[in-house]
Amino acid sequence: MAVSSSARVDSRSTDGLVLLSQGAEARVFELPSFLGGRPAIVKERFAKSYRLPVLDAKLTKQRTVGEVRCMLRCAKVGVHAPCVYMVDMQASRIYMERIEGRSFKAFLRDHFNDATRSYTPAAHELADELGKVVARIHDAEMVHGDLTTSNVMVMGEEDGKSKAQDVSHRLVVIDFGLGFLQPLPEDKAVDLYVLERAFLSTHPNSEELVDRAMAAYARHSSSHQSKAVLKKLEDVRRRGRKRDMFG
Repeated sequence: MAVSSSARVDSRSTDGLVLLSQGAEARVFELPSFLGGRPAIVKERFAKSYRLPVLDAKLTKQRTVGEVRCMLRCAKVGVHAPCVYMVDMQASRIYMERIEGRSFKAFLRDHFNDATRSYTPAAHELADELGKVVARIHDAEMVHGDLTTSNVMVMGEEDGKSKAQDVSHRLVVIDFGLGFLQPLPEDKAVDLYVLERAFLSTHPNSEELVDRAMAAYARHSSSHQSKAVLKKLEDVRRRGRKRDMFG
């Protein structure tokens, strides 16, 4: 889980957890000192009052277990994701590595040239790398569920800056809260579509970045399903266009 250097501290709990953010499904805390004094991130799913308690407990457990399994599988297949330190199922908490870096979203914002309305070579390189990373995730028979440029972190920079030709960046995929294992080709296609829409809706003139990411995905995917996934992606795009047209 990522923490920006400018993250605001909203409140402090009695057990030393610093609240960083809260979404619809979970709260994210920083624990300043955990294993051996190193900082950690704690993701805590909370009860939903609108659900039947039995159903809520079941869904919370399923999603917590699914998220942990995805992160552990990432470690096995060479995808960089936060290291899982500990899981407290009773409290629905995942204790994980604190990632030092900034989001790919912020990286792209800083690597966009307003004068030329284009992106730097470093941005193009990382788009290639992202396609490769997503291919590796899908080849490991899992999907992320919320692939956006906010859920990918960039490491390997100095003081938030980088040289255009620097290839030492490291992409870290975070927040597998909607991830799951053993997906169908259509699930993988939806993953790609979410990523594509995240680029196009958030980053101006990013069509070439999307093309590079998708081309890298096709080149690096070793799964027998990859052709079926890309074919399904066309179907998902068509459905998305229909929704845009007719609501």
